[in-house]
Amino acid sequence: MALQVWKRGRWCTVAKIVLLDGQMVLAVAVRHQQGTTSTVSIPLLALDHAEARGCRWFVWRHDRRYEMRRIRLDTLRAEGWLQADGEVYIPLERMERVPWAKWPYAEREIRLAPVVEPGAEPDTLGTASEPAPAQLGLWGQRL
Repeated sequence: MALQVWKRGRWCTVAKIVLLDGQMVLAVAVRHQQGTTSTVSIPLLALDHAEARGCRWFVWRHDRRYEMRRIRLDTLRAEGWLQADGEVYIPLERMERVPWAKWPYAEREIRLAPVVEPGAEPDTLGTASEPAPAQLGLWGQRL
């Protein structure tokens, strides 16, 4: 399931909940993302939603470098810092390196936040959309 939040005037896919090694995890895969050399972030709304669904790990995967790291969600909350943008930040060095692995594409998406920007879409808090016909890109674009 792809998790979306309202960001930069549109719904953006910011993470996924996927089955990895027999566990549901909060996952982010990056390929071309700029600025992810030392620190990564995840919206607090996505973190809260993942914990409510039973996830215990946040997994970050860089597809070009075949690098993957993970951190327990409780450790992320304890050691990360919440910024004014509503995202929790953690240095990559605090995350444990793990073998790179594939996970399935998201088939559904869920919108996590009410829209607060003037003139934006109606509030769709926690509503799942129809199954996605293709892989979901990080910013809500179909690939």
